[in-house]
Amino acid sequence: MEWMLAKTLMSLLAVVGLMVGIVLMLKKYVYKGQRRNTALVSIEVLGQTMLSPKRSVHVLKVMHKVIVVGVTEGGMTALGEINDEGSLAEIDGRIAEHTATPTSFADYVQRYMHPVSMNGSKRNGKAQLE
Repeated sequence: MEWMLAKTLMSLLAVVGLMVGIVLMLKKYVYKGQRRNTALVSIEVLGQTMLSPKRSVHVLKVMHKVIVVGVTEGGMTALGEINDEGSLAEIDGRIAEHTATPTSFADYVQRYMHPVSMNGSKRNGKAQLE
C-alpha cells in the first residue's frame, strides 16, 4: 500500500515538474521580447463613437498631440489632428475634471448621481420630488 502511494506521488511530481518546465521554456523562447508595461509612448483613448456596427471614430492623445482616428474592418485611418489651443485646453480641463478625486462622499454623490425624481421628471436642472 505504501509503495502505491509513493509511486502515485512520484508520478504526480513528475507531471507537475514537466508542466513547470514547459511553461519556463515557453516564457524563455516563445514569449521573448513580449513584455507588459514597456510602453515608451503614452497613448490614451479620450473618447470613441460607434458610427455603425464595424465603423467607429476614436480620439486619441499620443504624448502631447490629440489625433482623431477612423476605425473600420479594413483598418485604421488618421482623420485629423486637433491643434486649436482652446480645444486642447478644454480637453485637458475635462481630463482633469474626470480624474479628480472627490473630497467627500457628498461631493461624489453630487458629481455622479444626478438628481432625478421618482417619476424621472426634472425642472430647471433640479429634481422635483412628488
